[in-house]
Amino acid sequence: MYLDSTKFRELASAIQSIILAAAIIIGGGWTLYNFIQLDEIGKREAELENLQRSLYERAKLDIRLASKALVKTEQGHRYLSITIEIENKGNLREVFLWRDSGLKAARVSISDTGNRISSKVKNIPFSRLDVPAISEAILPGHSRRFPFLIRFDEAGIYHIEFFATVSPEEEQKSLEDHKTAGSEAVKYQWTESTYVYIK
Repeated sequence: MYLDSTKFRELASAIQSIILAAAIIIGGGWTLYNFIQLDEIGKREAELENLQRSLYERAKLDIRLASKALVKTEQGHRYLSITIEIENKGNLREVFLWRDSGLKAARVSISDTGNRISSKVKNIPFSRLDVPAISEAILPGHSRRFPFLIRFDEAGIYHIEFFATVSPEEEQKSLEDHKTAGSEAVKYQWTESTYVYIK
């Protein structure tokens, strides 16, 4: 069968249109497939990143104690002002309850044999002027200051320690880290201490 040039052009144009349409459909399908696949990969990568980040999410408290001896009263009482500054350098907030936190103080000396001798430990709870102190939350990158006032009846060297029981979340992470807890519950605490001389 012989095709004249007009029919050949029409047939070639129809074939070209079919091939072009097929190429557009295939190209669009391939683009859509890649978009869906890349989106799924992106989601999986984001999930993996979140999981890895959660492994490193920790509160990290930097605790500083600043002390200032106040004037001795006529009754012979000596007062010490202690300011606790707590900065959260971690990436997870930390919450502690005041009923499990506060200051401890004990008069100390060193015996002739080099052993430390301590008096009875005095517990000093944190208090506010107008509202009860229940709990504190310290956000990542933030710091808080807490003033304490301690009365001493004798001069001498005192060991002062701040303690705060860690939040349940941080306690769980600590238990996983150390794997040292047996069947008994262990109370992990944030602590910082110093020695002061009271005249």
